[in-house]
Amino acid sequence: MELLADLTTGALRFRPGPITGRPTCTLDLAHAAARTLLLGTGAQRTSLFEDGGLRLDPQR
Repeated sequence: MELLADLTTGALRFRPGPITGRPTCTLDLAHAAARTLLLGTGAQRTSLFEDGGLRLDPQR
């Protein structure tokens, strides 16, 4: 799945299937963390970064 983030408006779009371009970062997370990232409150999403439930890898 590809997640596109519009940093100007804060909008998120999801595309099923393979990534269409070179990613700027990748997320490595379990199903429970994915559910929290997509459906959780702001505090719950923030906690993913704090407890190690989400790894963000910038791509070069």
